[in-house]
This record gives sequence, structure tokens and C-alpha cells, in this order.
Amino acid sequence: MATAARKGTLAVALATGLAVLGGIAVPLTAALFLVRPGAAGDAPALTWAARGLLFLALAWLVIGMLAARTRLVRRPGAAAARATWISSTRPWRARESSLGLLPLDRWLMLGVPAALLVGTRVLQSELTAWSHLIAVLAGWAVFAGVVRLLVGRRSPWPVIAAVGGGVVIHSILALAVTSIGGPDQWWGALASSRILLTVSAALAFAAMAWTFVAGGWALAGTFGARRAAGMMLAGVGAGVAVTATLLAVLEDPAGPTALPSPWAVAVVAALVAVAGAVTALVVGERAVRDRV
Repeated sequence: MATAARKGTLAVALATGLAVLGGIAVPLTAALFLVRPGAAGDAPALTWAARGLLFLALAWLVIGMLAARTRLVRRPGAAAARATWISSTRPWRARESSLGLLPLDRWLMLGVPAALLVGTRVLQSELTAWSHLIAVLAGWAVFAGVVRLLVGRRSPWPVIAAVGGGVVIHSILALAVTSIGGPDQWWGALASSRILLTVSAALAFAAMAWTFVAGGWALAGTFGARRAAGMMLAGVGAGVAVTATLLAVLEDPAGPTALPSPWAVAVVAALVAVAGAVTALVVGERAVRDRV
């Protein structure tokens, strides 16, 4: 119990630190994590669509909470919701929470967060900011591919559960504000209030960054802390590099969502990805030699 309490305190401290960091680096975090629409779309329809998606996301989250403490876990899909909830909030338990899942639960554990991610980004863009949407989704795909490649023959489900749960929480935060009055009204409020923009960017960054921290923490139980950190840095670096490159190529340099110095961001992220991959591979090779 004492160890779990210490880990919980550390998790809260990390999340708080990430929020502070996100608030300090507003220009970068707002460009990466807050999607501004282009021309106005059908705001009422999109607002109601956001509310419907928010209801489904909250239902998934509540099922995961209840299934962690009740017999609801025996229902189809409840085990998947439970695994994503536990793994994203207590990533040191990701391995045990993902054991013994049925094939249906595993596919739901992967498919529900992915669908929420795509749906949330589409609604935030009001079906107009396609360049930002394509860049972000491509970055996620690259991140997933790199991490899966580095995991190799080991089970990927602990990290899938942790990252998937983080995506659900981040999507709920994004949908909550979008469902109030639509993306246009939300961005109007952000434009008129520096404080609101800072808080929004901080929360968006903290939620997304915690997703990757939870993923690395989940991997650490199998691969060790250093190798797990290398895997996540490789995946995140590659994903951000692809996103920044596509934003530099596809977006108007004067556009409201353009990254500051996108090519510089892409180069730095690529270097981080290489360093992370080398760390993961070198530490892994060293561990194999030590066992031999």
C-alpha cells in the first residue's frame, strides 16, 4: 500500500509539472494540441455530434471505473474499459490489468480510443482544417508503428491500454469544451482571453503528455525504465517530426495553427526519435548479453 501511495503521489506530481510546462510553452502547445477550424461549418450539427461523442466517451470511462470495483467486469467490453482506466491512471498496473482479456476486449481496447481520437479531431476541425487533421493523425500512426516495432515479440497490450486510456481522457477534455457551443465559439473565447488560452493549452498538453508518460511507465514493468523511456522517446519524436513536417508542407505559413519554425521542430523531434531508438536498442542488447 505504501509503495502504491508513493507511486500515486509521483503520478500527481508529474501531471502537475506537465500542466505547468504546457502553460509556459503556450505558442508551441497551442499549435500542436489545439485545433482551430478554418471556414465556419454547420456549428449546431457539429456541437450536437460533439455532445453525442462526449456521452459515449464518458460512458466508456464510467464503465471502466465501475468495472474496476464491481462484477460489471464480466460484461462484454467492460474488461477493456477497466484495463484502459486502470492503465492510464495507475500505469504501474498496466501489465496485470491487460492479462486474460478476450479477443473482443483487446480489439475494443484498441478501437475505442482510436475512434475517439479521430472523431474528436474531426469535430474540432469543423471538417475544414484538413491539413492539421492529416498531420496529427499521421503522427499518431507513426508513433504507434515505432513503439510496436521496438516492443518486438513482447505483448503490446499494456502500453496499448495505458496510451488508449490517456487518449480517452484527453478526448473527454477536448469534447467537453467543444460541446458547449462548437469549435468556433470556443476559439472566439480563446482569442479574447489570454488566461483561458494558457489554461486550455496547459491542460491539453498535460493530458497528452501524461498519455506518453503512462505508456512508458507501462512498458517499464517489462523492459525496465531506461529502455521504456527510449521506446517512448523514439515513438513521440518520430510522431512529432512527421506532424511538424506535414504542417510545414501543407499549412499556410501565416495560418492560425501554424507551428513556430516547423522545420526546426521536425529536426529536433527526429533527433529525439533517433536518440530514443538507440537507447532502446542498446539497452535491450546489453540486457540480452547480461542474461547470456
